[in-house]
Amino acid sequence: MTSIYIFSLLLLLISCILLVWHISKWKSSKNDLSLDKLEIDFCWRQCRRRSQASGMIGLIGIGLAAYRLVPLNGVVITVYILALGAMSVWIILLAIADVVATRIHYGRMLRRDRKK
Repeated sequence: MTSIYIFSLLLLLISCILLVWHISKWKSSKNDLSLDKLEIDFCWRQCRRRSQASGMIGLIGIGLAAYRLVPLNGVVITVYILALGAMSVWIILLAIADVVATRIHYGRMLRRDRKK
């Protein structure tokens, strides 16, 4: 019983650490004068995707800790489980989008550097 609370707290802690890290990385990228507009735009979109996924991890942690508050009604439990599942799927989709966007971005940079 207490292990679910420890796991939930761990998810929430990881979420907070990741959010602080993503935002500080975005701020340093935004202030980096060596980056062009395309690079800054990529960094902003990456920060947005990663912050959204990190926030969802925290929400899942809170949702897991709050399972005792969910009434044992069939409809409510179903909605609760579907919400946790939907957040998990959304995190996976954001991760896939991040991988694809990063690959495209660095592929463009590689092609640009080869032309020079």
